[in-house]
Amino acid sequence: MKRHFTLLCLLVASAFAMNAQELQFFITSPANIEGQVIVGAPTDGFGGELIIGESLAGTLQLVQTTDPDPAIWTNGCDSIINVAEVAGKIALIDRGACSFTQKVLSAEAAGAIGAVICNNQPGAGVIGMLGSPNGATSIPSAFLSYETCQTIKAEIDNGIAVDVLLQVPAMRRPITNFAHSIPVEQTLPLATLGITVTNASTEAIDNAEIYMDLTTPSGETFSETALIEVFEAGADSLVTFELDYTPEEIGTYNIVYSTGYNTDVQEATFEINDTKIFRTDSNEGFGAAANQDSWSTGYVYWYASLYQMNEMDADANWYATHMSFGIGNGDSLTINNDATFNNVIAYLYNADADADGSLDFSAASTVSYEEGLSTVVGFGQYVIQGGETATDAPILVELTDVQSGELNVPLLNNGVYYAAVEYKGDASLAPTTIAFTTSSGVDYGYPSTTLLALGNNLFTGWNGATVLSRLHIDNTINTDDNMSQLEGDKANAYPNPSAGMINLDLDFENTAEEVRIDVINYDGKVVETLYLNDVKTQSLQLDVTDQPNGYYFVSIKSPEGYRSIPVFVAK
Repeated sequence: MKRHFTLLCLLVASAFAMNAQELQFFITSPANIEGQVIVGAPTDGFGGELIIGESLAGTLQLVQTTDPDPAIWTNGCDSIINVAEVAGKIALIDRGACSFTQKVLSAEAAGAIGAVICNNQPGAGVIGMLGSPNGATSIPSAFLSYETCQTIKAEIDNGIAVDVLLQVPAMRRPITNFAHSIPVEQTLPLATLGITVTNASTEAIDNAEIYMDLTTPSGETFSETALIEVFEAGADSLVTFELDYTPEEIGTYNIVYSTGYNTDVQEATFEINDTKIFRTDSNEGFGAAANQDSWSTGYVYWYASLYQMNEMDADANWYATHMSFGIGNGDSLTINNDATFNNVIAYLYNADADADGSLDFSAASTVSYEEGLSTVVGFGQYVIQGGETATDAPILVELTDVQSGELNVPLLNNGVYYAAVEYKGDASLAPTTIAFTTSSGVDYGYPSTTLLALGNNLFTGWNGATVLSRLHIDNTINTDDNMSQLEGDKANAYPNPSAGMINLDLDFENTAEEVRIDVINYDGKVVETLYLNDVKTQSLQLDVTDQPNGYYFVSIKSPEGYRSIPVFVAK
């Protein structure tokens, strides 16, 4: 299929360093087990980290130590005795009994060119590896699940060499543009697909091409090409593709990103079945990041998701009405922390305040997000009540416009925004850190790190998990709509939660010539629109019994003002 060219201008210079979750791991032989597997990586400062565009290939070799107990010969905590076999290979080491750093240092002393740590707990997946006072290592390392290592060890036990590749690609974070749990009958167009790329070479690349190929369950392929006319050495670029396509087939969709200037390939998938759409590289449900003991200074946990607005019609005005997120440890926070710290602040940042087509945040690792993203256009607050868990319905916070002081924040045509949730703590008064709800349960790993790093890349979670934070937008507003706040006693939607029938009571001061009511689902799709004429006091019912459970927003536009009222439907 013919490729279409899109010019992208979002370039951000950065150093060649990566956070742990960017490491990739491939088994390259034997053929019966080859392929990419999920990997955990060292945290920054562990030592031996690969840089963007760098890779390490080698053969795995299980270590043996001097410990007299055969059950722990392979943990790498004592001197390695099979040095001749380990030297020049990638050491395979079991977890347990000592620090990750000690294990990798033992492999390094034996002449290994890299180290792979195997989880010793079935079903526990992968984790990021923390450093320790032993000292930094100088060889690359990675962490694999128990199940992956059992597959590898079975081949080694049969005398078959297992070759692997570790790499940090110069292409990362593919965007699928899909949220969790969207019913199939409400599929949304693929407005934006994308990938972050880095020119890891020492020279600029002219006319750098980045390719996106989407393959549907039936095998049809849609292809687009982005072009960076001058891709400076060391520069990052968030490449986006506009695809006029709405996925409606049942099955798995595969998105492949590649380039015309190197061999990097990144894939992303999502699946549509009879009831839901979800990314297959993330869990369907909710999990919460684990609690963590405090440290000697204050701390900030902050997560932001990036939103790029579509082009609006000339007479349209879009408004951000709410932000949603989840908390997994409400009881721990209210019991252990001083009440003055039981607040989550929602901030809406204009990510391109100067409208020059480039994201405003600084790439310097010393710049905080508050400095890098200084243009706050909206805010809201949630007071932690206690009892919040990872399985609860999302928490909704109304957004107030910084300029007007009114509810709802106007959004710019083709604007770019960060929707951020923030929790600030204190070592003595707030010793328990917040567990923002994520796509899977993970330990944040180490303290005093914001969930969005403004250093070298956009950080969206730990070990593949993504904090679930969303911006809710009303795109049904026209330029002639009255956007002043409609007082709460003039519009009431109930019961909340509802079994599918939403009662709406209207009580205006004066007879309204026309009132528009839209019911918008959690993902921004309008599921019902009503126009009422000559209304002063009126009660009506909105029927969403044929819609799936979840949050709905009743949008009311009247001569006396506007209001968006959330109602949770649980049939």
